[in-house]
Amino acid sequence: MAEAEVAYKFLLDTSKKNNHNKLHNFLISSKVISIKSRSNNLSVDFFLIKTIISQQVSVKAAQSIWLKTYTYISNSKELSEDGLRNQGLSRPKASYIYDIFYNKELKSLSKNKILNMKESDIDNFFLNIRGVGPWTLCSLKMFYLSSPDVFITGDLAINKACNELMLEENSPMKDYAPYRTYLCLYLWASLNQT
Repeated sequence: MAEAEVAYKFLLDTSKKNNHNKLHNFLISSKVISIKSRSNNLSVDFFLIKTIISQQVSVKAAQSIWLKTYTYISNSKELSEDGLRNQGLSRPKASYIYDIFYNKELKSLSKNKILNMKESDIDNFFLNIRGVGPWTLCSLKMFYLSSPDVFITGDLAINKACNELMLEENSPMKDYAPYRTYLCLYLWASLNQT
């Protein structure tokens, strides 16, 4: 059985056991969601750039700015922060992206190298990069590394879904380990149903 199906069954059973009835009913009506369908083939530096662009903007705006930024980076011999700002980025985001693009240590990391690092080393390495905070680190673990057990705290949509489904807001949802990434995917999906 695929991990996504195992996770789905686990979430169904756990939501029922914990009397999270609204979540349980939503899960019953949902299709199985896979992390793998969300992962992509970007290098880690481009993944971080795309994730930073998506912070605190709408999905549509993030997609537009990402496409312009990706085109600019791909066609430039040398980046500048002003050039990045001309793609629709704020001054801080342009600065973060500039630093990430020219980070040689980051460029030397493949997905396999990161997967072979201890979790504490991953946390320390990425949190020491300007522009990468806990939310971005969680996104990296969820969607770049496809880790099945990450609960993304501080995400406004997750907090809203928890509230609507009568779950404890800002809780790490320990009962849903080892499939908290999948829990987040279903929580986000629940917002598209309302």
